[in-house]
Amino acid sequence: MSYDYDYINGRKVPQMVISEDTIISGVHHGTVHVERGVLTISGKLYGTLDAQSDTKVVITGEQHGTVNVNDNALVIVSGKLHGTTSVSYNGTIEVENTGKLVGTLNNRGTVIVRGGFGGVLSGNGVILEGNGYIKQPKVENGINYYE
Repeated sequence: MSYDYDYINGRKVPQMVISEDTIISGVHHGTVHVERGVLTISGKLYGTLDAQSDTKVVITGEQHGTVNVNDNALVIVSGKLHGTTSVSYNGTIEVENTGKLVGTLNNRGTVIVRGGFGGVLSGNGVILEGNGYIKQPKVENGINYYE
């Protein structure tokens, strides 16, 4: 499949394509497409994360940006996921005890929260398990903030 480029610090950069088990341990800026295998983010990813069908992403570090969880994809969060997240009908996100999911969540699939969720939710809602919780926003000047 062919993908566009990102522009990072004024430079045209090809988007990263994952086709085998891969670890991002440092800091990566830009879009990442997971086509096959398992992507582990133990560092920080700043950009769009596209978990395609039949793939798995494990976030022990941090993800900042848009996340798409396609059919039969699994994202496990024991670190932090910040941004706008969309889950397809057969997609799944599991937020572990130490994990946090913060931002706008459009859930048409399954989201299990054993850690924390804070943000705006549409779609199916979330399943709370164990000590899972939904963080209520702090409101300042009529604006919701999630910490």
